[in-house]
Amino acid sequence: MRRVAHRAPDGARHIVDIRAASAGSRRDLAPSRVHLSFLRALHGEMLKLNSLKSTWIMVALALLLEPFGAFASAWSYKYLSTINPTTGKPLKTPAPIAMSDYWLSTGAGLSMAIIVVGVMGVLCISSEFTGSSITATLTSNPRRGTVLAAKAAYLAVLTWITSQIGVLLSWAAVQLTLSAPGKTELEASQVSLPWLNLLGGPLFLAVFAVMALGIGAACRSTVGGVMTVLGLILIAPMLLSILRAVSRYFAWLDTLTSILPMDLLGLFLGGQTAPPSDVTGFLPLWWQAGLIMVVWAAVFYFLGTLIVKRVDIS
Repeated sequence: MRRVAHRAPDGARHIVDIRAASAGSRRDLAPSRVHLSFLRALHGEMLKLNSLKSTWIMVALALLLEPFGAFASAWSYKYLSTINPTTGKPLKTPAPIAMSDYWLSTGAGLSMAIIVVGVMGVLCISSEFTGSSITATLTSNPRRGTVLAAKAAYLAVLTWITSQIGVLLSWAAVQLTLSAPGKTELEASQVSLPWLNLLGGPLFLAVFAVMALGIGAACRSTVGGVMTVLGLILIAPMLLSILRAVSRYFAWLDTLTSILPMDLLGLFLGGQTAPPSDVTGFLPLWWQAGLIMVVWAAVFYFLGTLIVKRVDIS
């Protein structure tokens, strides 16, 4: 250890430890490492997502598509009630509409909004990688898992609020469209339809948004993430249906199709409480469809978190 003696003005000799002094000054000048809490990270992600134009474009599209899909479904049921199903000729008096069709029409627009929600979930994270802003994000908060969790939390809340408003608008559109003729009562096995379509559907889309975020984090590319989401909800069911029609030996593909996100949404909103007698394979009930969707979201979110933590951001 290097020590230097110097004489003070009063004549006394003082021993100075140069290394200790310089180390102390470095400690004083070194910046302190600050870790943001989850709430601060959540607030930061909220401000960031709200500042993106793409976020509000997706929100506006979802709010438009949900009532439009509900109105189109309700109008089709109303039109069919005026047609004789046997002869195809118009009826003098429209037939009553099943109350189950009324509630299914209310949630019909969610099958269109799920595409928008998937794209929004991917853009939530992929836009940072394509725009290189992820470097600034992780510099301000190095804990990558916390950053992704904050994104997922705010995305889920924003998706739920947007979908819930859209469903209420859909309910109003169906009310106006199917105000007449009369409606039949719900069967005992269909009593959950109002709750599933009014409240459950928006929650389902919020879970799907988290899944899309995980896909975006895993792909780290807008094109790759969006194509993966569209492949899961649109392309994969179509390809499996084509293979199923080719041969009866592909009947097991019905089970695989039924656990894809788009089919899970339909089964969840349908409120099926018992498996149909004419189905040989596995067909999820409404609560099973919801649980399978949670598993989809958990798997992709975990995969995205793992890749964000382990792979270099450059």
